[in-house]
Amino acid sequence: MQVTPEELAVENNFSKNTIVLPEQSFQVNLPLKSPREHFMLGKSFYFAKKRFLNLEKRLEKDAALYTQYKTFIDKYISLNYARVVPLSLKNKMQENKYFLPHHCVLGQRNQTMKLRVVFDGSIKTSTGLSLNDAMHKSIIV
Repeated sequence: MQVTPEELAVENNFSKNTIVLPEQSFQVNLPLKSPREHFMLGKSFYFAKKRFLNLEKRLEKDAALYTQYKTFIDKYISLNYARVVPLSLKNKMQENKYFLPHHCVLGQRNQTMKLRVVFDGSIKTSTGLSLNDAMHKSIIV
């Protein structure tokens, strides 16, 4: 199988930047097209907040869904997959970090509704670029 330059870049990123954390989980950098690619991303807070407010409205209408979603987010935080970041936290350019919108999808599994949380890297920032635009797409299988 022929490996493309993009696939090689993704593999190199993975090999060079993977860290095994004390609790035996892994930390891997995003496979950005270039090390400075994230600087091209514009402001995302407004778009992420708009999505979050829509999610909040949906959760206010459905107590069971709210409970499932809250349980998922709490577990994500307890496993250190995410953390609460204060809005006062700025990057080196004194700007807010990138905000990744999320929402939930319900799917039927057996007799129950299974909650799946979707993180949306396709939402465009103020520069017209999305996180997905800044990252390599290929995956080596």
